[in-house]
Amino acid sequence: MVAPTNTRICHFYRQKRCRKGANCPFLHDEPASAQLVTTSARPPACMFWQSGTCTKGADCAFTHDPASTSSSNSAHTSRPECMYHLQGKCRHGEACSFAHSTPTLPIKPPTNRHPLLQVPAISKEQPKTTASRCALQHVTSIIQHTQTSNDIQKITELPQRQGVSQNIVQETEESRDAESHRDLVWHAIPGSHVQVRFGDGAVVEDVMTAFDSTRIALSKLPPDASEETIRSLVNSFGRVEDITLFEPDAGNESAPARAIVEFDSCLSALNAATALNELAVTSSLGVTSICAASVLARAGERGVASLRSNSIRLSWYAPSRLAYAHYAAIMHAKAAAKRLDKRTFDNREVAAKFQKPTWNQHTSFTVVLSNIPLSADSLHLSRFAGATDVTLGRPTYDEYRAILMLRQILSTQFGDLESLETQATRPGATKLKALARFSSPTAAEEASAALHNKQQSFLGNGPLWIERIYSIKYTASRAQFLAQRHDLELLQAEDRGDYAVKLRIYDVDANNDPVDPVTIRVYSSEPKALGKLKVVVENLLAGERWTDESGAGVWDACFAGVDGEELLAAANATGNGYARRDVHRRSIHLYGSQEGQAFLRLYLWHELESLRSRRQQLKVDKAMMRRLVTGGFARIQDVFGIENVTFNVAARTLEVRSDDVDQNTIQQILDSSSVPALDLAVAAAECPICFCQVSKPVTLLCGHVYCATCIRDHYMASAARGDTFPVVCLGEDGTCGVPIPRMDLQRLLKPDDEAAMMRSSFLAYIRARPNEFKYCPTPDCPELYRPTAEGTVFQCPSCLSKVCPACHAEFHEGSSCAEYREAKAGLGGDESFRLWKQKNSVQPCPGCGMHLEKISGCNHVVCAACKTHMCWKCMGVFAATDIYGHMKAAHSGIFD
Repeated sequence: MVAPTNTRICHFYRQKRCRKGANCPFLHDEPASAQLVTTSARPPACMFWQSGTCTKGADCAFTHDPASTSSSNSAHTSRPECMYHLQGKCRHGEACSFAHSTPTLPIKPPTNRHPLLQVPAISKEQPKTTASRCALQHVTSIIQHTQTSNDIQKITELPQRQGVSQNIVQETEESRDAESHRDLVWHAIPGSHVQVRFGDGAVVEDVMTAFDSTRIALSKLPPDASEETIRSLVNSFGRVEDITLFEPDAGNESAPARAIVEFDSCLSALNAATALNELAVTSSLGVTSICAASVLARAGERGVASLRSNSIRLSWYAPSRLAYAHYAAIMHAKAAAKRLDKRTFDNREVAAKFQKPTWNQHTSFTVVLSNIPLSADSLHLSRFAGATDVTLGRPTYDEYRAILMLRQILSTQFGDLESLETQATRPGATKLKALARFSSPTAAEEASAALHNKQQSFLGNGPLWIERIYSIKYTASRAQFLAQRHDLELLQAEDRGDYAVKLRIYDVDANNDPVDPVTIRVYSSEPKALGKLKVVVENLLAGERWTDESGAGVWDACFAGVDGEELLAAANATGNGYARRDVHRRSIHLYGSQEGQAFLRLYLWHELESLRSRRQQLKVDKAMMRRLVTGGFARIQDVFGIENVTFNVAARTLEVRSDDVDQNTIQQILDSSSVPALDLAVAAAECPICFCQVSKPVTLLCGHVYCATCIRDHYMASAARGDTFPVVCLGEDGTCGVPIPRMDLQRLLKPDDEAAMMRSSFLAYIRARPNEFKYCPTPDCPELYRPTAEGTVFQCPSCLSKVCPACHAEFHEGSSCAEYREAKAGLGGDESFRLWKQKNSVQPCPGCGMHLEKISGCNHVVCAACKTHMCWKCMGVFAATDIYGHMKAAHSGIFD
């Protein structure tokens, strides 16, 4: 065992992460005065230890003292109860900042009966809320296992749980409503790290991206900062759930303090981190420090933008040998040394030096020739030197063994070495070069500091020079690469002057087999030059967005489905370039030569028009509605095919894709079926969908009754794939409008339909907020982020790309945001889009920022994304009932 050599407490031991055990040079014993200050004065009793299930033993952060059972009341009352634990959904477990105490019920037994005999009476009526059911089950379990009056007394003394009704049996409707609104669940969006919280009607309540968090880290605080100081800083940004203050280590009381603050929402945390960063903070004793604040991201990486590289370029002298040229006379040798010095032999510059003879030497005088290539032979060299004889010395080192040794040193001493590639040199070059790539910038920095300009024995005691290389990696599908191969190879061969900016393409593996995707790397030792080429490569790889004659992007809903996938595959099979869909941004991108892109535009437009011409949308009246939902829709699917028929119950529309279909055709199909016509004289309770007497009733919270088949198989199925939210009751001829409770949606929807509805609601929510959320710039990457100020960089947890959340592009290594935008503007950038907006009078929605184009009609415009009602003349926002009065009063009419 190694005795501690330092009086400081081990930082990792505090976090229970120290792996050195007894060999750690720092102390593993906490001092008498605790360094970690939290909001509770004493750890609460371990509820798992009390139930005999705790597995952490002495490492448990909670009290295992038998006396703690009776004293846990006071410990628990110092912290509020965890609302999510009450609901059985807390994900933090023992690490939760809120109390997880055992629930209790106020049992008041009559004087003539034992308290335990009251349990059956309590359980006759089951509570309706999740929290109450869990509490009742837990308490019943405790009572059933209690054998003594002392245990019964302990039950009655358990701390009352916050949020649980004093009498579970007599729960009111108001408490059930409050519970249903509070019981919101975070849903993970498949394929991404985004989490969404949904409410009634499947409406989005909140979105948490991978870079969002409810926690922020505060550092560089005054050494004497207290919890009250922290709370005064953060209270104004939202509800604070917890504050953990880390005081300076013992013996270093002047060091800045640190703290972690947890809010109830990620937006509060983001606002607090933005406002508190670089803010002057003064403690109660008058000590002032400049605070640093940052969000603790849930996934990926979020930090200050800095230029760091995980690549280095190594160079060293090429192996050579010495040669000894012999001359008969001393005067000839001295003349040869002057003549041969700095002359070129086999593309190498030779150094020649006369070797001073010994005092009794009278014949065979020598000139030492250095930097002689290994391939030189004595006969050729004798003629070059004009010598009577030449003796060749040993090589300075073995090149093959030197490369092996260099690889071993880099991989074993500085971390994970991803690759070491030797670079081609011109014939006769005096130096050899290689490019080493590590898994982290830290490893590259350590290797550079340790090896640069240091003599290495395996290089014949020659020096090794290291230069930092900044590189950026791109990937493209093989289909896209083949379409753009010519343009990429032109960039690769382009001469960029003095700057060593290189572009390399890795389209085959070590066995020379094609790879998919293809990797493209851009690297340089000069960050500015790298940034310029980066913009060029990114614009090339982004392709050309498919637009129509007016400059508007071409998109159709079919491109998001199987039909669009097959259409693009057929276009790509022609060999005239490559077309790719971006479902998130609803756009088509074209790659290849200008002629190839022109062909793809014509081909796709012709096929799209053919698809659109076969798509007919029919309005559904009451009589047709009943026939459709009672078997007629299945008959129509049999005639036209399931994939060619879409029934939107809420919008009362039927869409059929066929060359020859109209209202009469549909009516004939329904008449030929065995479905009875609607008797409009029926006055019994009507289903809001089929308008006939309810069959197998399903009652919603608002009181309207539906046929089980109508609401499940038709309304829910069509709403799950729609884009109108919240999903509301259709009662009272569609005027009810009460959002369907989330629990009812779960009960009515099939699992696949529920997932589809949640995703549709989420996508509609994001589309309506283009300024609040942005997609990762990598094509088809599903991750979202919130725009932030300049100087921040995100690393996407899905595609691992570095993103600049201010420029909404991949992080521009070596360039500021202003320099990047200037470089992009010089290549055209978004200038064409700006000119098109100006020419076509396109304006951003004042509600969500989405660009709108008014082709005809009056100046009352409704945004399709956020449903904002606006006056197109002045872009003012008004209620739907007030906008016409405004246009007449302010603009003398509703038209231009």
